[in-house]
Amino acid sequence: MFLNVCIRTDNLRYRKETLMPDDVATLETKRSKLLEEFLSLGDLRPGSLTAVMRRCGKPSCHCAKRNDPGHDPQFRLTRRVAGKTVTETFPNPSALRKAQQEVTEFHRFQKLSQDLVALNEKICRLRPVEQQRGGWTEQEKKRCCDPSGSDARSKPIPRPCFCTTP
Repeated sequence: MFLNVCIRTDNLRYRKETLMPDDVATLETKRSKLLEEFLSLGDLRPGSLTAVMRRCGKPSCHCAKRNDPGHDPQFRLTRRVAGKTVTETFPNPSALRKAQQEVTEFHRFQKLSQDLVALNEKICRLRPVEQQRGGWTEQEKKRCCDPSGSDARSKPIPRPCFCTTP
């Protein structure tokens, strides 16, 4: 059994994906192993590490000469905190190595998270829907077709209407 699915990508286009005939139990086992990998994560933090060649600004210094590369590179960790860019410099090479390991571990965390979401999507698509007798309840119909949403203070969210009442 193969399942063809159209998946919406980030650029608002669709791609067709054929799911392998994995059963739900196999995928759940893979998910459990993947979740165990999260337990092995060490210290992590987001950001980008950069090296900046700097000049001190003293006219008599070697860095003021035309083709001089400047002083030793200054290593920085740049990240966003509450919408603002925050830059951290490192006082010594061991602090830089520690930050490199933490950023690498954060990238590993991101990859594991993406893999977990992809695996869960496959499980959700393959898991059968429980069949129940009857159709929509009156409460489901009312909530489905109510344009005001559940919270009167919030902006109405367009919802698909599956009921037959106008």
